[in-house]
Amino acid sequence: MTKPLVDSASNDIEDWILNFLSKPNTTFAGLPPCPYAKRAWLDGKVLVRHIHSQELELAIESSKDSFPSDKDVVMFCVDPKSIAPEELADLCVSNDEFVLLDDHPASVEEIQGVVLNQGKYAIVFIQRRSELTIARTELEHTNYYKNFPTSYKKAIQDR
Repeated sequence: MTKPLVDSASNDIEDWILNFLSKPNTTFAGLPPCPYAKRAWLDGKVLVRHIHSQELELAIESSKDSFPSDKDVVMFCVDPKSIAPEELADLCVSNDEFVLLDDHPASVEEIQGVVLNQGKYAIVFIQRRSELTIARTELEHTNYYKNFPTSYKKAIQDR
């Protein structure tokens, strides 16, 4: 695995998780934008690595080959000026075992005016498909997806 850059990426991600993704929001039926993020963070189940964009493809493949058994999410953060949103999205190839999601500040993800992007980094999220499926199924039994545009909700279900 590639050596992380020395900076505050982990602190920035923690701030985003605890002060935005974990706060109840009416757009999500009073649930947080990411209802599972805070628990995963506090339980030490999130691995954050800040790397150079030229190392990203290798880091992704390496993580899929040897995903840490004690983690729920691996996040690779890169300087968004060093990679185009389309290039980041092209690297996020999911398979039967893992779902890869991209987040680039130049590709705004918004639901009813709520911008979900972290904003400072271009990020690749790697998660086990089985865990995401369970979480999505739980949320489908709530009004969480009520305000999602149909095409966005379908994209989530098709992952």
